[in-house]
Formats: sequence, C-alpha cells, structure tokens
Amino acid sequence: MLDLPLVSPHRTARRGTSWLGLLTAGALAATLPACAVLTPRPAVPTPADSALARGVLEEALTDYWRTALTRRYELALANGVRVNLLPDFSQESRKADLRLAQNVSLTLDALDVSALSQEEYLTSLALRWEMDAQAEAVAFFQSDFSLLSPATSPVRNLTEVYRLHPLTAQGDAERYLFFVEAFPFVIERIMTGLEERRARGYVAPREMVESAIGFFRSLRALGVEGPWRLAPERMTAFDSVQRRIVTTEISALVTLRIQPALDSFVAYLGGTYRPVAAARPGLWQYPGGKELYRHLLRRYSSLDVPPEEAHRVGLGELRRIDSTMTVLRRGQRWNPSATAFHDSLRRATPVAPSLAAVIDSLEQHLERLEPALAAQFAVMPASDAVVRAATPAEALLWPDGVYHAANAIDPVGQLLLTERWRAPAVQSVLASAAYRWLIPGRHLEAAMTRGNPSIPGFRRQLETPGYAEGWAQYAASLAGEMGMYARPLDAYGRLLDEGAATAFLVIDTGIHYLGWSTSQARAVLGRYVLAPDATLDSLVVERVINRPGRAGAGALGAREMAAMRAWMQGEQGTNFSARDWHGEVLSLGEIPLPIVGSHLEWWLYDTARRRAAAAKAAAEQAAEKAAADKAAAEKAAAEKAKKKPGAR
Repeated sequence: MLDLPLVSPHRTARRGTSWLGLLTAGALAATLPACAVLTPRPAVPTPADSALARGVLEEALTDYWRTALTRRYELALANGVRVNLLPDFSQESRKADLRLAQNVSLTLDALDVSALSQEEYLTSLALRWEMDAQAEAVAFFQSDFSLLSPATSPVRNLTEVYRLHPLTAQGDAERYLFFVEAFPFVIERIMTGLEERRARGYVAPREMVESAIGFFRSLRALGVEGPWRLAPERMTAFDSVQRRIVTTEISALVTLRIQPALDSFVAYLGGTYRPVAAARPGLWQYPGGKELYRHLLRRYSSLDVPPEEAHRVGLGELRRIDSTMTVLRRGQRWNPSATAFHDSLRRATPVAPSLAAVIDSLEQHLERLEPALAAQFAVMPASDAVVRAATPAEALLWPDGVYHAANAIDPVGQLLLTERWRAPAVQSVLASAAYRWLIPGRHLEAAMTRGNPSIPGFRRQLETPGYAEGWAQYAASLAGEMGMYARPLDAYGRLLDEGAATAFLVIDTGIHYLGWSTSQARAVLGRYVLAPDATLDSLVVERVINRPGRAGAGALGAREMAAMRAWMQGEQGTNFSARDWHGEVLSLGEIPLPIVGSHLEWWLYDTARRRAAAAKAAAEQAAEKAAADKAAAEKAAAEKAKKKPGAR
C-alpha cells in the first residue's frame, strides 16, 4: 500500500468505495483503490527547499541507475548501453537487490516531497514503489521457478543481448561472441538453481517442466537460425572479413557448445527432474506460495488487490460479458446458445491464407479508425508500427506474437505476428486485436510514454503491465465508442477478446491461489477463445502456469483505467474532455496505477484552478473593456454636447 500525500493543499479527495466493489453492467462508475493517504502539504516551500529536495531525489535516482544499468539487460540495451556481465539469478543477487532497495529507500526517507514539483513528486512515488516491490521479492527465492519457465528464463536475458546489443564500436563483435559462448554457462546455472531448490523440497509443476523441455528442445533444433543468429543488416559496421569471422564463430559455438548444453539440459529435465515434478500446477502448494502469488499479482497489476477478490471480480465481469453476448446474439437472431454459436463461429471462420493477409486486414481496421482519432487524441505516434511475420526464433520466444517498443536498435515499434494469428481464434477477434495491439492501444501508448523525451528517464523506462496492458484493453473498448464495431461480428469479437482477458484473470487466480486444475481452466477459457482443447491447454501453460500473476494484469488495469475516467467525467461534468484526459494519462509514463490516480486528483484541482483563473481573467478583461467602452461613450457624448448650437 502506497502513502500518496497530496501535491496541492486544496485538492479534494474522492468519496466512495473501492472500485473492486463496483460491479455494474457494462460500465465502471467509480473510484480508485483506496491507496492514497490524502494529507495536505505544509506551507509553500522556498526555492532553497526545492533545490535541496531535487538533490536528494537525484541522489536516489543515481543509486538506482548505477545498479540497474549493470544488472537489468533489457533496460541497459534499450538505452544503447553495452552490458558486460552474465545474468546473475542467485540468492546473493536477490540480496544485492534488497540492499539497493534499502539504500534508495533510506535516501527517499530524507526527501521533503512538499518541496518537489508535480513531475518530481510522481518520479519519487514511482521510485519508492519500484524499490518496495524489489525488496519484497527477495523473500520468495525458493518458491520462484522463473528460472525454468520459458516465459521468464534467464536465457531470455541472453536473447535480449542477441536482439539489441549494439554492433557499431570496436570490441562489440567480441562482446557479442562472449555472450554467445556464455550460453552453456547460463544453462548450467539454471540446473544448479533447480537442484538447490529440489534439495529443499521445491520442485516445479509437471506442466512447466514439460513446457520447458519442449521449449529448449525446439531452441536446440533451430541451430544456427536460433536467436543468436546475426542478420546481415546488423553487421553493416563490419567489413566482409569480420562478418565472415563472426558468422563462422557463431556457427561453431552453436554446434560445439550450445547444442550439447541444450541436449544435456533436456536430458536432465526429462530424466532426473520430471519424475519428481509437482503433480498439480499452481503456487498455492508451496510454502510461501500464496504470499508469492499475492506479491506477483500486485507487482504486475500495480494494484493492491487480494487474489480472492480479484477472482470474484473476474467472475462478475464474465457474467456481465456473457449477458452482453446473449443480448447481441438475440438481437441478431443468432443461435441463443453460446456453446452452439461459438462452435458454428469456429467452423465458419476461415484460417487466414497467410500472415500477409492478416497484416492487410489489420491495416484495413486501422484505416477505418483514422478519421476518428483527432477527437480523442491530440498527439499521435510519429511513425506507424512495423507489422511483420516473426522469424522462427521469435515465434519460439513469443508464441502469440509480441509488440516491441522502439529502442536504440529499432527506432520504430514493431508488432511481430506468429502463425497463431491465422487461426479462427484470432481471426474472430481481429478488429479488437488491431486496436488493442496498435492504435489506440499498445503502439500509441508506448510511443507516448516510452518515446516521450519530456517524461523523466526513470518513469520512461518503467514497465508496469497493469498500466500498459490495461491501457491496451481500455483502448480496444474505446474503439467501440468511436464506432469501430459497427459490424455485429466485430462487436461480438470484441466481447470475446475482453472475455478472454478476464478469463485469464479468473484462471490465474484460480490455478495459483485457489488450487484449480488445468481442466477447470480450459473450461473457462474455452468459452471465449475459439480454439481446440490442445491450443487452450497450451495457452493455460504458457500464460498462466509459466508466468504467475501476469495474465490478469490487463483485465485489472483496464477496469482501473475505465474507473478513473468515469470518476473524472463525473467530477468535471460538461467540462470533461476525453481528449485531454487521454493526453494526461499518457503523459506520465507506465507508472503504477494508484500513482496515476493520485496525479489525476491533482490534475482535477489544477485544471479547475486554471479554469477559474482564466474565467476570472476573462471577467476582469470584460469589466475593463466595459469600463473603457463606458468612458469612451461618455467622452463622445460630452464632445457632442460641446458642438451643439448655444453650447458654451
């Protein structure tokens, strides 16, 4: 829970209950979670106070950056910083994270937030939240199987190096080859970590183990076409001799080092580890597992929502979505049975002939949207996203496709599509997916938050799935307000897409907190994802079992986004501008949602203050003009009177 003191002494707190208690049919009226302690600021600080406070904040940020740029690969590489250390996921590394969090928090404790500007205040809150979350994670080392999960394995740190490492300066080629050569060492460290946990009675679920076996076996099968491959366009700074040397060296390392290491790891997982794997999925079964899940749900969503409450809310949202789908089916005289209609829709929706055809369809949806954007957004991304087919290595790393925000290597955001996008399950929701992934969803949000140089660097690099994925789901619903689901099947597809996001919240809490089985999860997900059982099972493993706490972030975040907008609309009445509200929310960076809510309270006060000041200035100007007009009229009358015959 964050303590969020107000920036303005005049700001008014919102009244009401937590948003999680507000279940309405079709709309969210409401308030933000009660995560803000609304206390007035003291007297106006002096310039010296502000300078001192800024210095303390800069000290805390410097401590953070000094460590983060050496330990967080994705952060360093996205900013064009070269990395030199191998991934360290030991318990000692976690303790180092704790020490950093403690040091930064101690610095922040000395910070007089009342002397900060609003921008600085937001940064201090976001940094405090990040450090608190980092410190809390240290307690859950043994029950954390992220080192094995294909979704979060430290191997992905290396694949990010292969994807983003600069290759423009002297020594870059040698550094790149160092990380290729290091692949077997990382695999060995993963095995060591698994054995340390097994010795203490912590063994991953069977579904995760089998998923990891399939992933690493497929990674081995890619050979030289794996994520370590250097495309020719990445080597433009090399001469022909150096290109040949690097390519040959990578090929030799793959054959002589990487593939044997993967063979050994797969054999270990299948022969030694799988026989003792946990028979059921979910964190609930491990000592401290439920506490770890609470931490992860809060970490990813940024909301302090108890898992049982999130589960209850998710079920309520599914009932609302089901009811809306029923009304739509009846209105269109479709089959009133959801099961029968979904079966017929699955059979009637063709597989897309190619990914190129899918890309064409996405572009058509965006073209229809374009004329309506100016009414909702004052600023748009400078460039459209690049939408392309994923390579085999990318498809293995991101089976559902992925959006990559612009970075130091790729200056334009990219949406990568896999073969799953051709399937009826995606084709039936393609309009919603277009708006969720691209405009006004993920691509617009990333361009406005991560690509906005006016946002302070720390907030610009934050990754808060509750904000980013919540905005994406909110944006897909916003497209409906903009008239983009006029076709009944597109409207139904949006409901399916929203239902799937909410189903993942229900499944995630069900499996990891309530002890659900995969068959229970499949039964819920199958109501909204028009896919065969085998695909549904894969989705449950990939998104839920392999990544606890993450799958529901979008649904929770979308509800919060809609609740904040509904509250602001209620407060401002006819003065509310969705265009202004969108601009304000997107101007903050991907910060935790309670901090967004705290800022919006300040923004409401500041907007009202500026509006009142403008009205007062206009009234004074009008009064001055009226007085001047009156004086001019009186003067003119006097002059006229002087000119009359007989006037003296």
